Amino acid sequence: MALTNPVVLSALLLFGAVAIPRIPRLDWPLRQMLVLWLAVLGLLATLAFAAVPSFMQIISAWQNFAGPAHVLSLEKTADGVRLGVLAFLAVVGILTAGLDETHETPFSEHITVVPAIAVTLLLFGLSGNLLTLLFAWTLLDLLALMALGFPGRSNWTLMAGILQGVGLFLLLIATLRTWTSSTTLAFFAVTTDALTLHILLAAMAVRMSLYPLHLFAWPQMHVPPHTRALLPLLTLGAGGFWWLVFGASLETLSYAWLVYFLLGIGLVASGLLFWRARRPALRTATLTVWLGHLLALAVFFNIPTLAHAILWNGTLAAAVIAFHGGSRPWRQPSTLALGMAILALSGLPGGALGEVGRLLATLTTQGHDWLAGAVVVGMSMLFAGMLALLRRMYAHAEEAADAASANETEEEEAPSAHTPDRTWLGLMVLGLAAWPVVGGVLGLAPPASATSAFPWGMHIATLGLAWLAAFFFIRLETSVLGLSAWLNALAATLSARWLWQGVGALGLLLMRATRGLLRVLEGENYGWLLLFLVIILILLS
Repeated sequence: MALTNPVVLSALLLFGAVAIPRIPRLDWPLRQMLVLWLAVLGLLATLAFAAVPSFMQIISAWQNFAGPAHVLSLEKTADGVRLGVLAFLAVVGILTAGLDETHETPFSEHITVVPAIAVTLLLFGLSGNLLTLLFAWTLLDLLALMALGFPGRSNWTLMAGILQGVGLFLLLIATLRTWTSSTTLAFFAVTTDALTLHILLAAMAVRMSLYPLHLFAWPQMHVPPHTRALLPLLTLGAGGFWWLVFGASLETLSYAWLVYFLLGIGLVASGLLFWRARRPALRTATLTVWLGHLLALAVFFNIPTLAHAILWNGTLAAAVIAFHGGSRPWRQPSTLALGMAILALSGLPGGALGEVGRLLATLTTQGHDWLAGAVVVGMSMLFAGMLALLRRMYAHAEEAADAASANETEEEEAPSAHTPDRTWLGLMVLGLAAWPVVGGVLGLAPPASATSAFPWGMHIATLGLAWLAAFFFIRLETSVLGLSAWLNALAATLSARWLWQGVGALGLLLMRATRGLLRVLEGENYGWLLLFLVIILILLS
């Protein structure tokens, strides 16, 4: 079937993203359903593509000056198809849960690019070489800017463009270094040069928006839930996938101690920020940042089962929390879906943190006790943030129930708004079950567990200590006077907002200085006279 070809599917969904907003007299509910149908079609086509034994397609080719051919190519890999299935699962859930939006918003015109983002992530995972990855990366950034509502908001477009441009620039440097030093742009050529490999992984770290990059642009925006829920896909999903591909090559990293130190600091800082966050976008960003640091540790210490679980279940759970973690006047409390997402992050077997005990056992065995402590502290703060989030959601639910009981005396019952709890619950169950069930049927089973026995004692002790510490943090916050304000001040300091405000002020100063210099050179405001005086002073000196 033609739709099982990723190139055909991507062309169809990209065409839909452009054509649907331009269909005359297409009202908002029908447009929502049309976009959802495209996403469901993409999910079914991706599942059908997973059953294809093998796939490799050359999109275009040309000769460079040295002679060998460099091509845009796609190649099927198990992890690449997993990334596509993950993207479409999350996108279908986002679009379905957003069906209760009964009216069009300023961001509604950009919802048509959401299925195109999913298929671009599929191309991102199926990239056959660096050149194709560079193309998919650029397309993904452009679609992300559109989906998050940046068009028409030049200040946020500039900030997000700078952040995305740094990662794209690093990927371009790695591509050019490989091009000039090898006869191929295949991924195996990257591992032959340590500097190129480090540049590529730095690009993926920027893509994952690791601490302190998480506050640069995305969390500063006020966006609706269906676009906010895309953030885990665009960061943890895309960047974490390539960390799984290349990260194992850094086992002999000479400055590993510095990387471990930064990851430990990032786990504690992002855990604290998630606990203290009140704005949904910041909460989403810090959760994905925390999961990204833990994924990087799992890759460094060769625990692929934990890394895959974070990439799969962690991304889905973060998307659910992004969608249901905020409060909207027209949205009913979504405690059921939120509870399902928290279960996926609670450390239960099969969830995102189901293999964290193996990581702690490995860290303590190799003498990284301080790093194991940082993981436990960061995890306890993450659990404290989830408890605080549930408490706020249940309080909101009680307020909504009281308001509903006060209106029971009305003669006609107002039509109830659609609540997406069942939808997201079903998708979370499907997402969790897709790992052993759907993956096994389609030949996409997760990597086998390590041959060593699972350290159940370490796992249970770690989770018990982290959850007890989380309850202790919550009780301490309410019992100690002034502690909450102190924690908020510490979180504000660690949020790195001051850093990016300083960077923004410096950038604005440089822009003004450049503009003033250009005015002088153009002769504006006695510019020629000033330039003449500068030349005279230089000659006299």
